Amino acid sequence: MHFQIRAACAALAAAAMVILAVLAAPTTAQAASTCPPKSLCLFEKPNFQGGMFVVGHDDQFGSPCDRYLVDNKFDNGNAVDEHVSSIKNNDSNRIVTAYMGTRWPTANTSPYFYVTNKQSYADLSWIRTWYGPGGAWTMRNMDNAISAIC
Repeated sequence: MHFQIRAACAALAAAAMVILAVLAAPTTAQAASTCPPKSLCLFEKPNFQGGMFVVGHDDQFGSPCDRYLVDNKFDNGNAVDEHVSSIKNNDSNRIVTAYMGTRWPTANTSPYFYVTNKQSYADLSWIRTWYGPGGAWTMRNMDNAISAIC
């Protein structure tokens, strides 16, 4: 009888460990970074997944702005420049412009699109963009193409 009680306790302890392991494991939603309030966040993967980069405010423009994403890293250490796949603007008072494959100040000659206040793009693979002076609005793949945002 003593052996049966011991076996039952061991089985119960093993079951409890399995349950705790399942409950403690982070889900995809828990593992994803959360964009802070009143911030503009760039994400490495679609659907706000992968690394996250919070764009700082620029004194000249008074809004989230980074004219040279080439010198920045996501919170996982990967490069930001031309590696952005989703964007979240949590600021209700700011509109920013995302520029494709360019370095400031030549941004007006590259395709761009607006990210209005409280707007999010979960996938940048098919975005309405404007291209250069005298250009027109057209659909374009902006996934892994953004080099500046102001």
